[in-house]
Amino acid sequence: MKIIVLCSLMLTGLGVQAQTKLVKILGQDLVQMKPETSYAWRPEGDVIFHESNTLKGDTTGASNNREFLLFRDQLSKDKGELFKFFRTDYVSNAEYDEFYDWVIDSIYRESIFQNEDPTGNNEIPRATILKMLNLPKTAINPRTGKEVPVDSIGMFDLREMFSFNWDFDWRKKIKPAQYIPYVHYLYKYPSERFNRTKSIDERKLSFALGNRYDEYVNISIDKILWAIGSEHIFDMRYNLSNFYHDSPEFDELPVQGLIGNQIRGYLEFLRRKYQAQVDKAKLPYRIQVSLPTIAELTETDNEYSDESLKFKSSRKDMTAHWKITNSDYKEFLIAVQDSLIREQIYMNATLEGDEFPIEDVAELINYKNFYYDEVNLSWTEFDAAQPFVNRGLFTLNLEFNWRKKFNLEDVWRHIKYLMLDTEKKDLRPEGLINNFMPGKSKYVYYWWDLGRKALNDSLIWIPDYKEYACANKGDWFGRNLMLSIPESQFWGGGVRRHSDESIFIIREAVNIYPGIRCRDCNSICGYELEDKDISTHWPKVEKQICPDNDRLMEIKEFYNFDSEPDALIQLITYDQALAYYNWKYHRVLPKGESTLYYNLLPSEEEFKRVQNGEMVIYKAEEIPYPTPVFRYVIHVFQK
Repeated sequence: MKIIVLCSLMLTGLGVQAQTKLVKILGQDLVQMKPETSYAWRPEGDVIFHESNTLKGDTTGASNNREFLLFRDQLSKDKGELFKFFRTDYVSNAEYDEFYDWVIDSIYRESIFQNEDPTGNNEIPRATILKMLNLPKTAINPRTGKEVPVDSIGMFDLREMFSFNWDFDWRKKIKPAQYIPYVHYLYKYPSERFNRTKSIDERKLSFALGNRYDEYVNISIDKILWAIGSEHIFDMRYNLSNFYHDSPEFDELPVQGLIGNQIRGYLEFLRRKYQAQVDKAKLPYRIQVSLPTIAELTETDNEYSDESLKFKSSRKDMTAHWKITNSDYKEFLIAVQDSLIREQIYMNATLEGDEFPIEDVAELINYKNFYYDEVNLSWTEFDAAQPFVNRGLFTLNLEFNWRKKFNLEDVWRHIKYLMLDTEKKDLRPEGLINNFMPGKSKYVYYWWDLGRKALNDSLIWIPDYKEYACANKGDWFGRNLMLSIPESQFWGGGVRRHSDESIFIIREAVNIYPGIRCRDCNSICGYELEDKDISTHWPKVEKQICPDNDRLMEIKEFYNFDSEPDALIQLITYDQALAYYNWKYHRVLPKGESTLYYNLLPSEEEFKRVQNGEMVIYKAEEIPYPTPVFRYVIHVFQK
């Protein structure tokens, strides 16, 4: 523990032992400072005032460019400060994650405590629910004024009277089949999920700053701010947006993407945490936690600078990581062709009477025997007889060996339409690679269009609706969120920029055979307008992505992958290279690899240089942090 004392404290009547216990509670990297008689409501001087990205005119915080400062804090009304401690380090990603996880857990607890199961068949026993609260054996019934056993008091009244028992591990005591329906509403809609991954909808996570309805704040980090200025997918800025907040390698770096209201929420969380520990230790102190003042920053650092912080990346030779050899690309092509065969077998689309047993076909996907049906809000047993429904829910099981499971003669009847020579019944990967129609070797993947998602736009007043809406000018991917009352009270965090995030999930479909230039138009292509005016013109495509359709079935000379397996692949386009990189690098991160560099992709110019045999070095960058950092001061008052 590091407590640096900058002053001699005049603490008449306060016990040394009590102060020692307090210091142990408050933690590390603190500087003890003189108390103040008063604090200003807002900072003076040359400061920057920050606005919400969602609510027009909502000033949420102030900074000196480098870090957030004390602003509109209850502390200005408190008198009689005894002493205070200044936090020297910036609040880190890991520290904010503790708050984030606590908020999610709290929302889960509140939802479960309501015990309203939408499936109607898995209600949690009342005795279990009661264990979620810190309950005595008896209590005063607020409706009768009499002392009665707590079991006889209504659940709503008990929740109003008592706090949660945080020692109760509800995940161990309540089965997932029981609690998942209760919290299902917190997750993103299926259409907004990336690669079908079920994830929390961060736009729904709110924290109560006080007891009033209008003192809620969204606590989710605005991660995409890093992507402002991104020049292509998976460049360094794109990767910072993807990984800076979620990868363990950045746990100790300053948290980013927050505005003043959210920081107030975090500091209130700390205050409650410290106050609970102080009360448990029976110490005579009242705790407040605030952002620092300029005076406190300069007092603790004689050489303090308000210059904004920068993320410093490292120089790295990317040549070996980005080069693609003939053997590398052959492996990719075989894997894609194998997936296409699996899809064809699974869909079982042959002449009537030739179908495989449906139970065997089901092994081709990663299904669960029971799953939560999000449409009908019920637990459902897997039904192999619904292949189209199931394929939409579950991914392919690439570990399943279809060559051992199915009769290969029957498989051939399913897939021969994909072959150039329908008599060549060789289902080995080596036998398929050049018999597979080049025009059918299409790889489909998805990526987040974070560069466009990060774009900010102004808010305008809509007289007909009497509310603010996003201007949405200049780019069709601008913010598309109508802001209304009272819902907008929960959106001050700025993360709720879009009503539907699915518009930023881009489907990419690329024919990957060397020598073929064919890529499906994606949703971005349809909005690359000549005049950029979406209000008066139907979307038009500026460029033809696939001009050589006639060649798709007529590759006269197959590509030779085998004579020089270590030579660089030839004839592939940048789009095909991106498809390869996605397959090679963007599915699993090997242990010990850095997410920023392992997922880093070249620009089109860099890719051409690598494939020409040149060395390509990623040069170190200093990328400004998109938002100010912050630390805090712990103020101690007499109870």
